[in-house]
Amino acid sequence: MVFRISGMFRLGMTGNNLESPVSGISHVRHTVPSCRTILPHWLHRLFIQRLPSGASCGHVSFSIHSRTCMHSASAFCQRSTRLAESNAIAATWTSEESSPDPHCLQARRDNASAFWCFFSGRWTTSKSKSFKAVRNSFYCIPHGTGADMKYGIELWRGLFISARVIDGFRPAINIHVSHSCFYKRQSLINLFCDILNGDEREVKFHPNQLRLNTRLQPEQLSLLIPELKGVSIHTTHRNQDRIYRIKEILSTAVSMKFKRDGNEVSVAEYFHDVYGPLKYPNLPLVQVGSKSKAIYVPVELCQVANCQRYNKKLKACQTTSIIRFASTDAPTRNLKCIDMVKKSNFNSDPFLKSFGVQIKAEPMIVDGRVLPPPRLEYGKGNGGRQIILTPKDGAWNFLNLLLVNHLDLYNKKLKACQTTSIIRFASTDAPTRNLKCIDMVKKSNFNSDPFLKSFGVQIKAEPMIVDGRVLPPPRLEYGKGNGGRQIILTPKDGAWNSNEFKFFESASCESFAFVSFLPPHNASMLQEFCLQIVRTCRSTGIVMPDRPKYYEQAHKNDSVEMVFKRIADKCDRDGIKCDLVFVALFSSEQYAQVKSCGDITFGLVTQCILPRTISDVAVKKSYSTMLNIAMKINMKIGGINTKLQEDEVLDNYLYKNNALVIGVDVVHPSAVETHLPSIASVVGNVDGSVTKFHASVKIQPAKQELITGFIEQFSDRLLEYVDVNGTAPKNIIVYRDGVSEGQFMQVLEEELPALRRACKSFASNYRPLKLSVD
Repeated sequence: MVFRISGMFRLGMTGNNLESPVSGISHVRHTVPSCRTILPHWLHRLFIQRLPSGASCGHVSFSIHSRTCMHSASAFCQRSTRLAESNAIAATWTSEESSPDPHCLQARRDNASAFWCFFSGRWTTSKSKSFKAVRNSFYCIPHGTGADMKYGIELWRGLFISARVIDGFRPAINIHVSHSCFYKRQSLINLFCDILNGDEREVKFHPNQLRLNTRLQPEQLSLLIPELKGVSIHTTHRNQDRIYRIKEILSTAVSMKFKRDGNEVSVAEYFHDVYGPLKYPNLPLVQVGSKSKAIYVPVELCQVANCQRYNKKLKACQTTSIIRFASTDAPTRNLKCIDMVKKSNFNSDPFLKSFGVQIKAEPMIVDGRVLPPPRLEYGKGNGGRQIILTPKDGAWNFLNLLLVNHLDLYNKKLKACQTTSIIRFASTDAPTRNLKCIDMVKKSNFNSDPFLKSFGVQIKAEPMIVDGRVLPPPRLEYGKGNGGRQIILTPKDGAWNSNEFKFFESASCESFAFVSFLPPHNASMLQEFCLQIVRTCRSTGIVMPDRPKYYEQAHKNDSVEMVFKRIADKCDRDGIKCDLVFVALFSSEQYAQVKSCGDITFGLVTQCILPRTISDVAVKKSYSTMLNIAMKINMKIGGINTKLQEDEVLDNYLYKNNALVIGVDVVHPSAVETHLPSIASVVGNVDGSVTKFHASVKIQPAKQELITGFIEQFSDRLLEYVDVNGTAPKNIIVYRDGVSEGQFMQVLEEELPALRRACKSFASNYRPLKLSVD
C-alpha cells in the first residue's frame, strides 16, 4: 500500500467534553441494502447486526430493504451506480476470505464507498460550533483569529478525511492535515480597508480615518469590485439572520436614487428616515438579491458572514505565506495530524458510538523501505575531478570549496556533512546571537543556584556595553582555480562566496535583452543586477556577453505585448537571434502576460525577476540567489545543470533500457474563473540521460481531470523521443499528478489502456518491457 499522507487511523468496531465535528447532524436519510451473500465482517457488524429495521439515531434514519443479489459483474456495477445516485450506502457482498477475481479491486472500491457514505453522511451535514465542513475536509474554527494572509482573509487548519478499505478488506480512514483560507469575521468596512492595504506592512487605510465626506477613488473601486463580488454578508440594521451574496458594488448612498411614494429619494435619505442617519453616506453601496428584486445596502450596515471559505484565486504573496505557514517536516506533520484527531474527539460522538465505531488516535504502523538516493553528477571541478554528490534528507550542497591547511585539522574530528550541518544550525547574525545568549543566560537561572547565593554572587542577564572598533576582514586563501590561479577572497559582513561551481553542461547565450517595467529611476540597480548575473553565469561555464544587446524601458501606458514587439522588431531588423530576455516585473501579476507574449506570441525565452530579487542580487549580493537564477537560465537556453550518475538501480530503469519518463497533470481554473478551461500537459524526456524534457499542452472542458486527447499527446512525446534517439524506449514510466484517491482507479482504467493503444499505433509489434503508472 502506498502512503502519501501523514497518518492512517485504524477503526475499531467496539463499543473529554470536547465537541466533535460530527455532532448536531441535520435531517438525512440513508438506505442500507441487505444481501444474502457474505458481507465483509466489519460491514456486516456495522450495518446488519447493529441496525434493526427502521433504526434511527437522533435525526438520522436508516432502514433495511431486502434485495435480490446479482452475480454478474455488469449487474453489480449497475446496482452500485443506482445506489450511489440515490445517496444510499452500498454495502457490497465481497467476503474477506475470498475476493471475487478479477473484480476484487472493484469490490474493494465499493466497500470503501459504502464505508465513506456512512461517515460523510454524518460529517458533511453537521452543524458544529468548533468545526467547519468543506467537502471531505473539516477545519477547526479558531477562538480568536487565524493566521493573517492579508486582503481580509486568514488561514485555518483542519483535517482531510477519506475512507479506505486496506489489505484484508479492513476499514480505515485516511487523515491528513489540511489548510484553507476563510474570510475574517469583521465588518464589511474593515474588509474594504484590508483589501486596499493589500500586502503592505504599514496600514494606510483604517476605519478610524473615515469621515462623513469620505469617498473612494476610481482606482480603489477597481481593486474592491473583483474581491467583493460573491462575498456573503448579513445586515445589522434589521433583526434578521438572513445571509445575502454581493452581486455588485454601486455608487454612493447619496447619488443612488429611487422612487418612493411617487417621490425620488436617495438611499441615504431613505435610511435616514427609516433607520437613522448614515455615518458614511459617500461610501459605495452593495447590491444583493436578484436582478428583478435588487436590494441596495450601505457598506457600514454589513458584516462579513462567519465561517465563509475564500474561493477566489490567491495572490502570489498569499501563496508564499501559506507555504511558509503550512510546510513542515514529516515527523512534525504526523504529530499535528495526531493532535487534530484528538481535538476532533470523534469517539465522543453519540452517532458513532451507537454503531460501536471507535477511531484510534495512533496511526497505523506498516513495514516499509527507504530507497537509496541517486547520486548527482555535475561538471568537473578544480583539478579536473568529476563532482559527484549524494543527497541526504532530500538536500545537497554543490558549492565546491577547496580549503587550504585547515581540512586536515577538522576532518580528524568531523565529517564534511557534519561540519555543514553544524554551520547551518549555529550560524546567525550578531544581533540574533546576542539575543540567544541573553535567553540562554536567563534559562540557566544562575541566580537561583544555592551555592552562588551563599557567596552573594548574582549574574545580570544583560550584557555589558563597551566601546569597540571593527577591524578589516582578513583575506582568505583557497586552492588554485581554473587556469592555475590562486583564489583569494575577502569576506564582507562575515560571509564570502566561491565561484568555482561548474554546470554539467553549460549553454551559450550569444545575445540577450533586458526589459524593465519598473520606474526609470531603478536603472542603476538594474545595471548592477546585470553585471552580477553575467559574472555568476560565466563562473558556472555559461558563455554570455558583458551587457544586453537591447534594453527597453516600458512607459506608463505600454502593454507587455507592445514592449515585446519592440524587442522582436529590433531582432528582425538586425538579423539577430535573442537567446534570452530578462524581464523586471513591477508585480507578480504581470508574470502570466509575459510568459504568454514570450513563449507563444514572439517565441522569446524569458527570465522574470521581481524587485525583491533584484535587490537581493544588486544590493545584498546574495550568491545563492544569483546561482539559482543562473541554473534557471542554463536550463532554458539548452544547458544541463546536473546529471544523475549511473548506478545499478538507474541502469535497470533508465539508462540501459532507454527509459521514457512522462509527467502528466491537469491544471484547473479556480472556483470563480468559470469561463476558463482546464489545461492538460504532458512532458517527456528526449534524451537518454533524462535531463531534457519537451512538453505538449491541450485545453479541455473545465474541472475534467481525465485527459481528453491523451493518446495524441503521449504519441507526440514518444515520436519525439524516437526522432532524437533513433530507437523506441524499452521502459516507459508515467508520473500522474492531480488525481484523488477516488479517481485513481478510473485513471488506470482509461489512461493506461490509452498508453497501450498509443504504443500499438506507433508499431504493431511494439511493447515496452515495463510500463509503470505512479
